[in-house]
Amino acid sequence: MSTASGNIIADTDELQRHGFGPVAQAVKLARSEAFEANRNAQLEELAESTRSLLGIVRRARLEELRAALRAESISYGELAELADLVPFIEAGDMELLEAAGVPEHACANCRGAGFIETEEAGARCTECDGSGEGS
Repeated sequence: MSTASGNIIADTDELQRHGFGPVAQAVKLARSEAFEANRNAQLEELAESTRSLLGIVRRARLEELRAALRAESISYGELAELADLVPFIEAGDMELLEAAGVPEHACANCRGAGFIETEEAGARCTECDGSGEGS
């Protein structure tokens, strides 16, 4: 416990002893709200760091799977893992997308749920109309 925290606790205890209970309670409440706000900010920062780290780990794993694919030594388990990682594969990375079972003309928005029926200008996805939203 920091010296400042210890002082606040001692001060609120002293206020309580001198009959200023409501003031002491208000100080404790303000202290706990400040602590909670700081804790929430720290948790959000931790969550952001975790998301960033997961992104790095996923990209590294995708590159490991790419190397196994190119070496023609990828296992069925790794292919299943690659299929699970489809949402994290870049839309234009056909090498990994095809290995993951996403057809060549799959919609980049749906990641394989819908298909582009023709390659003509203005062709629409069968699932999301190319907008990423259901039809």
